[in-house]
Order: sequence, then structure tokens, then C-alpha cells
Amino acid sequence: GIEKDSFEVTERQDGYSYRMIYPAIASGSYKNHEIIIRSLKDLSQLNMDLFMKLKVIFTCGEDDNMLTRSLVRLSRRLNVHDRVEWSGYLDKKELNRLYNECDFIVFPSLVESYTVPLVEAAHLGKWILAFDKGYARFELEGYEQVRFFDTSAKLAEEIVNFYRMSHYCAERTQKWSSGSEWNNFVR
Repeated sequence: GIEKDSFEVTERQDGYSYRMIYPAIASGSYKNHEIIIRSLKDLSQLNMDLFMKLKVIFTCGEDDNMLTRSLVRLSRRLNVHDRVEWSGYLDKKELNRLYNECDFIVFPSLVESYTVPLVEAAHLGKWILAFDKGYARFELEGYEQVRFFDTSAKLAEEIVNFYRMSHYCAERTQKWSSGSEWNNFVR
């Protein structure tokens, strides 16, 4: 089950603290955009502050096809629509900009052969949340910045874990850079 979680999340200038991108067009239900939308609902129950400061970017448009229109209706019905940005088609330059600006990549596809987005994300050193399938485990074997999920609730929990980790790392960096941790370490 989902447990409530709380911790403070700091904002970026645009009002969102973190961005998650799914770089895939909604060409079929096997791309599994739905699990991300449902995980946002789970996240809203887990940590509302975090939910309110998260933006998910889909690289497809709201009106691209019957599936995207259905996903938009689902996001509205679950009251998560304002957390989703439908960027539409992005050229390579725009996609690279998004890769560099996002905090992590999510890849919930149920069926793939070779997944360029996973390889690109790993090459850039991004955190990756991937659906627990053989193709993802094979392509990301040995990559340490990946977590796997198989349900919307598990994806929501992994998002929270990512934020906990990034919050902890920011605190540790601040302590080390202020010298207090370093001074204690060298004594």
C-alpha cells in the first residue's frame, strides 16, 4: 500500500521543483503512458507537496491521436492534468535540451527492442525509472542510477525515493561545502 510521506521540497524559478520526461510518442497502449498518469494520482496521495511541484513531460501532443485524447481525459478525471505537459513532437536539439534540464527519465514501455532513450539517458548520467522488463534490465545492466517499477504505486514510491535521495544529497553537499563536515572528517 501507499504510505503518506512528507518532507520539504524546494521550488525552481518556474514553480516546479523537478521535471520527469517520458521521451516517447503515444503510438500504442504498450507505450504505457497511462501508468505515469496513474502514478501521479498515487503520488498526490503519498505526498501532496511533492505532487504539486512535479512536472511530467510527454513528448507527444494532447490531440495527436485517439490514445492521447484518451490519456488527456484520464488525467483530467484523476485530477492530475495540470502536472502533465504535452510538448508535442520535439526535434533532436529540443529533446537534448529537455534531457539536460530534466531530473530523471521515466520509461514504462511494455515492449521494446532497442530503446534509444534509455541509452541516451544513461549516457547523460540521468536517473532512470524504468518498467521492470527484460529489455530495460538488459540495456541498463551495470548502470547504477536506475530503479525499476511494475505498478503505478511502485512508480510513485520510486519518485518519492528519488526526491528523498536528492534532498539528502543536497543537504550533505551543503554541509561538506560549508566545511563543517570536512573539518570533522579530517580531525
